[in-house]
Amino acid sequence: MVVRASGPRSIGGVLDDAIGLYRHSLRRIWPLTLALALIGAVPGVVMGLDLVGVSPQRQVFVLLGLLKTPSAWLSGLVIYLLYAVAYAALVSALDAIATRGVVSLADAFGVAMSLAGRFIGASLLLALILLVGFALLLIPGVYLSGIFQLALIALVVERGGVIDSFRASASLIKGYWWRSAIIITVAVIITIVFSVIGGIASEAAVSVLGQGVGTVLIQRLLVTALNVVLISMLPCFLLALYYDLKLRHEGGDLAARVAALAAG
Repeated sequence: MVVRASGPRSIGGVLDDAIGLYRHSLRRIWPLTLALALIGAVPGVVMGLDLVGVSPQRQVFVLLGLLKTPSAWLSGLVIYLLYAVAYAALVSALDAIATRGVVSLADAFGVAMSLAGRFIGASLLLALILLVGFALLLIPGVYLSGIFQLALIALVVERGGVIDSFRASASLIKGYWWRSAIIITVAVIITIVFSVIGGIASEAAVSVLGQGVGTVLIQRLLVTALNVVLISMLPCFLLALYYDLKLRHEGGDLAARVAALAAG
């Protein structure tokens, strides 16, 4: 049974907690990761099929033409909404495993549906903040991504409002920006390594089979299978970080109250 730590952990301890949650949860939440992987695979399949037989020089123009169509925007919106709800359900399920050791996927979807509007709003706000931050300069974007990286986690765990979730993330990260960045960077590196391996396998399929509808489908199948395994990794690290920072701040608040009482 996986239960979150009862006290602040070292960086290595948080990494161990995250990996333990990932390992123990994978067989329980695979329907959610499969749903997310399938939803995320749809754009790649559609674009891949549209590019079959198109020369590399013209592929960019074909893709730009697709993006101009109303159907592409509408289907993209539907995919985004479905993905957001499924992702919220994933975070809820992982939180249930981390805190109680058991999970009900039906309950996780119930939580996701109740938070759907707020979660979608928070994800859009987060995307806008990061877009502006990275558009201005690289450093503001990196800083803001660190400050607000726990906003979506806080929204699902605390069931709060959009702004409250961003405030919660900023409050938790305060004083621990670099520490948090190290932990999440490890998760990103692990994900990138496996993604590169998947990309190599995908390109190998093209080399062996050549261009064609069958090759596109095999490529997307490989990517989808890899995503089923990888999608839950980053949320596990974010949850482990979230609870570690909660304990650290609560410990600091308790120490401050004790000191104030002693001084009085």
